[in-house]
This record gives sequence, structure tokens and C-alpha cells, in this order.
Amino acid sequence: MAAIDYIVFIVILIPVLFVGWFSSKRSRSIDTTKEFLLAGKGINKLQAGFSMAATDFGGSALVGAIGYCYIYGMSGAWWNPAAAPAFLLVGIFLARRLNTMGSATLPEYLGKRYSPAVKHVTCAMHVCASVAALAVQFTVSCTVLHVLSGIDLTVSLIISMALVVALTSGGLRSVVNTDSALFIIIVLSVLAAVPVTLSAADGWGSLVSRLPEGFLRFDRLGFWTPMSWVLLCTLSYSTNQHYIQRMVAARDEGTATFAAVFTAGFYVAISLALGVIGTAASQLLPGIEDTNTVFPELLVS
Repeated sequence: MAAIDYIVFIVILIPVLFVGWFSSKRSRSIDTTKEFLLAGKGINKLQAGFSMAATDFGGSALVGAIGYCYIYGMSGAWWNPAAAPAFLLVGIFLARRLNTMGSATLPEYLGKRYSPAVKHVTCAMHVCASVAALAVQFTVSCTVLHVLSGIDLTVSLIISMALVVALTSGGLRSVVNTDSALFIIIVLSVLAAVPVTLSAADGWGSLVSRLPEGFLRFDRLGFWTPMSWVLLCTLSYSTNQHYIQRMVAARDEGTATFAAVFTAGFYVAISLALGVIGTAASQLLPGIEDTNTVFPELLVS
């Protein structure tokens, strides 16, 4: 990266760290389990919606979706809309109940409703799923940092883990507020990247003329591949503690519902922008084998 890139990175990082520190200061002043795990059950609609949408968007939904579009064209953009049905189902049928279930986690709720054995089994399953999800998130974050800065992958992983520990040590309030700040930054960056990418490709018309036949079709993957994504997201996101915790911590049932429905709408709305970036990158940066590096390579090119 050039000097200006480091300056921009630091200028963005410092306010985010400040938001996390300031939020954690309030959480520590209250110092209760409810405050740490559920932010005092006072998250408003913007906090809940932005944080819920940002939870997966930085990794799979951003870097992964652009990588899919790099290989499969616009049909790869189905990756994000495939998550929308899961969030809609949760928002319409489960959000209100989750908000009033009186537990911080799904295993805790199931343990109260059924038995401690159910709680233990569910907890073990959640731990396994969380380990897999964290592995993906850390892989994406350290890969992006490595490509952008040239820092060794191991060092990039350590930096990523240190940032996560720093931002989560202040409790859910710190996480939600930093999520919201990063959500705004990332969305603005993606929207700004669309015209910049098209300009680098000499405009939409020039890009279309160079793309392989059928690369802009949305049905290139057929029916069953996107449908399998829908099923995967429905099973995963509807029971994912990251999303459930935001709905439980929402100040009321309407806020919990709004967060899930907002996330569904956002994933659909942003998919076209990611599709354009990914397809343009296939012509601007041909030959990339690791699709996790497509977006960061595009940023530094």
C-alpha cells in the first residue's frame, strides 16, 4: 500500500476503536451480566439492524460473494439474496418470541424449556458451528490484511485476533456500536467501488463486450445451487447465536423484527453492486486462484 492508503486505514481504524472503547467504558460502569451479554436490553432499531447486517457482511457476504461473481459472473450474486428468506422467516415468525424468551442464548432457553441434557447438546453444536464460522472470518480478515499491507499471514492473523478481543471485551454494546460504524464504512466503500471499478474497465459497454458469453446471466448456476444456499442459510442463520443475541438484546419486539427484516432487505439490495464488482474484477485481474483475495487485490490495484 502507498502512504496515503495507510493514512486512510488509520483514520478509519481510530474512530472505530474509540467507539468500542467508549461503549465498553459504559458497560464496565454498569458491570452486570445483562449489560455485558445483552447491552442492558436497550439496543435501538439502527443499532440492531446495522449490527445484524454487518455480522456476516465483512467476510462471506462481501469477500465470498465477490469471489463467486469473479468465477461464475452475475449468477454468483445469488449468494447474498439466498440469506434473505432465512432472515425474513426469523423476523416474521421468531423475532418476537426470541426477544421475550428471557434467556441470552438459544441453548439456555432450550435447557429451561426441555431439560439440561438438551441444553448441553445444543451448546456443543453451537460451539462447533461457531468455531467453523470464526475460522472462516479470521481466514478472510487475515487474507485481506495480508494482501492490502503485505504483512505476513501469521502476523495478520494475530492482529485480527487482537482487534476482536479488544472490541468484544467491552461486551455486546461495544460490539454492536463498532459493528454499526463499520457497516456504514463498508457499505459506502462498496457503493463507491462500483463506479471506480467500471471506470477502470473503460465503462459498462466495454466490460460487457469482453465478458464470456452468459457471464451476465443470473441463471448460470441453475436452480439447485442457489436453492442449496437458501437451505444452508435457513438452517444456519435461524439458529446462529450472533443474530439471536441481537434480537434478544433489542429494546422491544418491534426492534427485533426490524433488525431481521432490514438484514434481509439489505442482502438483496447490495447483491447487484457486489455482482458488478466481481464480474469487472474477472477482466481487470484475470488469473487469481484464491478468490478470497479478489476484493483486496482490486483495492490495491
